[in-house]
Amino acid sequence: MPMIAKRTCRYCLTQGRFRAGLMLALLAICALDGNPANGQTFRTSYGPRVRSASQQIEMPVDSGAVCGPSTDCFDLADDPCWRWASEGRLWCELDYLLWWTRASNAPPLVTTSLDGTPPETSGVIGPLTTRVLFGGEDLSSGVHPGGRVRLGLWLDACESAGFEASYLGLADRCASFSASSPSTPILARPYIDLQTGQQDAMLVAHPDFLDGSLNALVETGWQTVEVAYRQALWQQCERRADWLVGYRYASLDEHFEVSQASRYTVAQGQILAGTTKDVFDSFAGQNEFHGGELGLIYQDARGRWTGELMLKIALGGTRGHVDVQGRTVTTVPVPNGGISTAEFDGGLLAQTTNAGQHVQDGFAVLPELGVKLGYEITPQLRLTIGYGLFAWTRVMRPLDQVDLRMSQLPPEPSTGARQPQFPYATTSFWAQGLQFGLAYDF
Repeated sequence: MPMIAKRTCRYCLTQGRFRAGLMLALLAICALDGNPANGQTFRTSYGPRVRSASQQIEMPVDSGAVCGPSTDCFDLADDPCWRWASEGRLWCELDYLLWWTRASNAPPLVTTSLDGTPPETSGVIGPLTTRVLFGGEDLSSGVHPGGRVRLGLWLDACESAGFEASYLGLADRCASFSASSPSTPILARPYIDLQTGQQDAMLVAHPDFLDGSLNALVETGWQTVEVAYRQALWQQCERRADWLVGYRYASLDEHFEVSQASRYTVAQGQILAGTTKDVFDSFAGQNEFHGGELGLIYQDARGRWTGELMLKIALGGTRGHVDVQGRTVTTVPVPNGGISTAEFDGGLLAQTTNAGQHVQDGFAVLPELGVKLGYEITPQLRLTIGYGLFAWTRVMRPLDQVDLRMSQLPPEPSTGARQPQFPYATTSFWAQGLQFGLAYDF
């Protein structure tokens, strides 16, 4: 039976370990600041501090305090910022993410047929004897673990203005497929033959004359960086609202590839027994976003519990880039016992008609929504749990560029309609999920 698996590639593991190590290092740096002193204040989800009722401090009027003296915040209608005052102005937050990304829409890529199906109809889409093994549906890479690092610095003791920066990255995840004969006697790759206008299939394995194997892989990774200036809109005793303006960068990296290897066990016309044929197709894509960002953050506190609602929207340009490469290698036995090898440009899905570097620029919108609940363990350390959502209105994904219409098969030269072509198709993308974090106020 064919094997369908979701796995993390060696490269994916390396990237994931690097990001996890970065998270642990930053958390260790935060912890070096030491235990909080008595009388320090509590904060909302990240950044501004909020004092609980039991922590309100009493300061003499002539003490020179920047944010004003009182034992009751409701006495400070003309000086609300005292409740947000702090000795330290630096804060950091580390989140562990369990997120999902929008699945890729894949056409039928690998098929099989019932034993006894003749070669002419094996793997062809349409007959009831044909079954799709890979593709023909949305291909999801499953849950992406990841991390987010946020760092901020307030410019004044009242925490009314400051800067913050963040990095969010999801580990690269892979949806893979593997099958070979004789466990799967019939393996094929479907396409549309433009010379006949009918469905057809390239055979990879058939028990009558062909042994073969096939491997397919779809890989997705996503990351974003933000740098912003933050300014208080209004502050009250237990709540505040801030606006942000800054810069947003995002990157979506995806890779789709199919490789097959076949060996003729019985001669077929001019094709000798022992002839081998290897076909390779690759669609490697990257989308990059650069834009300006505006945002609002609302924070509320009730004792040691804090809540946060965040909405941001970035407007800018997206550059989509897809590199299409294909290759076919054949070996033919010769009378003296050796072999003759020939290599051709183009595979099945990636032929000379659509191969090469393809770039498309366009306007895009990248909004972010976040909801977070926090609990103060100490005046400086806080546990958080929340939900986050990013959307991206325009991306060029590799699987959307696959064209199953063929006017020739490798190694035939391009003829007629010169298909397949590169369609420059665009779609939207999203990433969302849960986040579990630790926040520390220096």
